[in-house]
Amino acid sequence: METVKETIENSEMPVQSSAIKQWSISVVLMVCVVLAFFDKISIAVLFSDPVFQDVMGIGTDKTKLGWLMTSFLLAYGFSSIFLSFVGDLINPRTCLLICVGSWGVLMALMGLATSYEQLLFLRVLLGIAEGPLFALAYSIVKQCYSSGQQARASTMFLLGTPIGAALGFPITSFVLGAHGWQMTFFVMASLTLVTLAVVFWGLKGVKLKADAKLAGNSIFATASCCSRPRHSGQCACSTPPCSPTCGD
Repeated sequence: METVKETIENSEMPVQSSAIKQWSISVVLMVCVVLAFFDKISIAVLFSDPVFQDVMGIGTDKTKLGWLMTSFLLAYGFSSIFLSFVGDLINPRTCLLICVGSWGVLMALMGLATSYEQLLFLRVLLGIAEGPLFALAYSIVKQCYSSGQQARASTMFLLGTPIGAALGFPITSFVLGAHGWQMTFFVMASLTLVTLAVVFWGLKGVKLKADAKLAGNSIFATASCCSRPRHSGQCACSTPPCSPTCGD
């Protein structure tokens, strides 16, 4: 049975010129996830840096160190639940570009922070900015891949989680040892520019719509179609989408 979503894909989504181009969409999303995990864990490397602790006025206060991570995670969880709807209202590509761009700005500001309170506040904002990432990624996957491809596409971008965790610590440790704690944030901000370019060019030309528009275009059209009688095994509606079970 052809689903409404698959009908939309068949009628509106451009046919990919090659498998490489098609699966590059998941690679773009994976790059975003890798960067997000870089941003998440980079702060943990600084916990053992005495210069960072002195500048932030933390000293040996483990509670303050813990709150730098906890504040991010709380904001991230809140944002993941309550701001995941943004992909329903705004084009997912546009929303993803805005989110990634905000990560870069926040990371640069963290490198300029001069107090613990400033850094804590910026960590909260970063958690809010990163929260909608997975909802946006799943929205893009849903629109760009058939039902039989979505599991594989989702697995590809989710690989960014262990990759980001595996690479984030050694890269941050190297930058910290060579250039100091501030440069770790500036490097992350620079990587954001690279990721922005990847998202911009990697998703360029891919027809994406806000989920709310997809629902409006498909569900109500199908309802209207299925309200008409079936003739000779076919739906009476003159325009797609139309489910094979219409009229049953």
